[in-house]
Amino acid sequence: MIGPSITEPRVISQWSELPFSEQPNEVNFLQTTEWRQLRRKAFELYGNYCACCGKTPKNGAVLHVDHIKPRSLRPDLESDITNLQILCDGCNQDKSNISERKWR
Repeated sequence: MIGPSITEPRVISQWSELPFSEQPNEVNFLQTTEWRQLRRKAFELYGNYCACCGKTPKNGAVLHVDHIKPRSLRPDLESDITNLQILCDGCNQDKSNISERKWR
């Protein structure tokens, strides 16, 4: 009776020989210099207050730059400043990525 064939372990000397495909590194748009500059311009253009309720940091509001048409639905508009508005944390959460309500 002949047993199962036993082979010698494969020695890998370079990472490129590893048996998995290389995945491209996805860049988080919200961490890019482009977004940070666009975010600053949105505050300069639209003001430092919530376009929905009017709260400001002086009232304790945390402000966000919101994409009116959500990035998940319209990634082509993620860098369009006319697709941005300033919302406080509460209004931004209420709007979520379902609504395309333009408050400004």
